[in-house]
Amino acid sequence: MTTVWKGLTLFVDNPEIPMDNNIAERMLRPVVLGRKNYWGNHSVWGCNLSMAMFSIIQSCILNNISPRKYLTWYFQQCIKKQPRDKIQIENLLPHKLAQEIKNNLTMEPP
Repeated sequence: MTTVWKGLTLFVDNPEIPMDNNIAERMLRPVVLGRKNYWGNHSVWGCNLSMAMFSIIQSCILNNISPRKYLTWYFQQCIKKQPRDKIQIENLLPHKLAQEIKNNLTMEPP
C-alpha cells in the first residue's frame, strides 16, 4: 500500500510532474478514433505506415508546424534528390528542422 500511495502523491513533492496525463490521452485520441473508424489495418505494412504518419503528424503539432505544409515540403525535398542519393530522413524530421524552415511551415492560428 505504501508504494502505491507514494506513486499517487509523487506530484505533491515534485511540482514539475503533472497530476494527470490529459496531454498524453489527448495525443492518443486521434489514433484511437482512427483505429475505430478504419477497423484496423489488415497488414503489417499498413500498421507501420499508420504508426509513422501518426508520429509525424503529432511531432508537427508539438513543434507548431502545419502537418499539410510539412508533408508538402517533405515530398518536395524528396523530389529534388537524385535517384542515386539516399534520403537521410533523420535530417528532415519536424523537430530537427532549421528555425527558418520551421518559420515557413508554421501553423496558421484558428
